[in-house]
Amino acid sequence: YAWPYFYTIKRDPPLTDVELLAVVKQLQEDDRGRDNYSSSATSSSFAVNKPVKMFAFDPNTLDEAGFVRLGLPPRTARTIINYRNKGGRFRKPDDLRKIYTLRHEDADRLVPYVRIAGMQQESSGYIAQRSEVKPLTRIDINAADAGTLEQLPGIGKVLSERIVRYREALGGFYSVQQLKEVSGINEQLFEQIRPQLMLQSGKHQQWSLAKITKEQLSQHPYCSKATAEAIIRFRQAKGVIRSVEELKTITEVSPEILARLLPYLKTDTD
Repeated sequence: YAWPYFYTIKRDPPLTDVELLAVVKQLQEDDRGRDNYSSSATSSSFAVNKPVKMFAFDPNTLDEAGFVRLGLPPRTARTIINYRNKGGRFRKPDDLRKIYTLRHEDADRLVPYVRIAGMQQESSGYIAQRSEVKPLTRIDINAADAGTLEQLPGIGKVLSERIVRYREALGGFYSVQQLKEVSGINEQLFEQIRPQLMLQSGKHQQWSLAKITKEQLSQHPYCSKATAEAIIRFRQAKGVIRSVEELKTITEVSPEILARLLPYLKTDTD
């Protein structure tokens, strides 16, 4: 029974991060062949249909079900587990972004909740920076710049700049619900940030129906070229429009489109 003393157990050297990510990428390709739906479709439909309550987690120990509870599609959750099973380790919160199938929006949403065991010793500066972040007061979405919006949970640099661009294209928001029209903000993320949002009324732009041109109208996100032409024809036939409500009689334009567009229009009597 002295055999253990005569044999040397040889172990393979640990894989590097580059090698690990290559292995995980191949696993993803194999997994993709077994699924009947695309990754993008799965991500979007899963996120919209599953209510999510965020919680602090360690990506090195959380199980697959836990990642799904955080709003990730099962495929992405499996990819993270596969990465760990191959020896991969998350040393800081932003390491989550190394996972190929993790969307930027999901990474922005998850990173603030990452708590890695032992990270105090490895990256005390990072922990100190996180601990100093104070809860945000409510933000006026018509007045906030991209830097302010970026501080909202789940809203990173890309989404904050996208919100500002969309706000400028609209002429300002008249409802916080309009944030859900921004690409990348689904129902789940909206409900997460909604308690921190506010909107001062009367801050959105309004254009005079008597002066606006067809070209100006058609540049608005809510107004197609056909809708703009229908409104201008109505104005020409009517002569004087005394209330924007009169536009609801235009049969060529759906009531839904008009309901969204009317807050941006006014008459000279308004």
